[in-house]
Amino acid sequence: MSFFWRKRVKKTENAVIDHYGHGNLLTRILAGLEASGADLDNLQPEDLSPVDEFHLGGRIATQYAVSKMSLGQNQHVLDIGCGIGGTARYIASEVGCKVTGIDLTPEYIQVAKKLAELTKLSRLANYQTANALDMSFKKRTFDAAITLHVAMNIADRSGLYSEIARVLKPGATFCVYDVMKKNDEPITYPMPWAQT
Repeated sequence: MSFFWRKRVKKTENAVIDHYGHGNLLTRILAGLEASGADLDNLQPEDLSPVDEFHLGGRIATQYAVSKMSLGQNQHVLDIGCGIGGTARYIASEVGCKVTGIDLTPEYIQVAKKLAELTKLSRLANYQTANALDMSFKKRTFDAAITLHVAMNIADRSGLYSEIARVLKPGATFCVYDVMKKNDEPITYPMPWAQT
């Protein structure tokens, strides 16, 4: 990768981090949970569903997507663009398999780790800051992968899907839930990915 390309990629990464990072997200989530009457000493994944789902359809869409994946307890699933980790925690809680969530925003990963700890899912759901276009995982690491409303934020789709294919085992399940244009009709704005 050339110096100028790396510089451009880094600038884009920083723009994404600045856009999504808040600085006090965990504090706000915990305060909201307390205000709603949730027991922080016995926090359940469903207690987090109002804040966990950053995509259209919320928890219902997550449940539907995961139900179509035919996952098993002995599998290792990759959650690409995991945000604060809701989908990974949902899969870990409902299926009982190991899930690794990655996201470009460090604050999201910090929050995801803390929420996994509070829901007692840290053993199954782990998180790391990573770029989906350049993951540090070895080839054929994962039995399945899921991405919910992530590709719309990544211009290099070919690079994204090539990198995901690299880390998936042969025959792995890959679930994509994203906003897609499927005909020549004009787009009605606003749209989640639009800057203007």
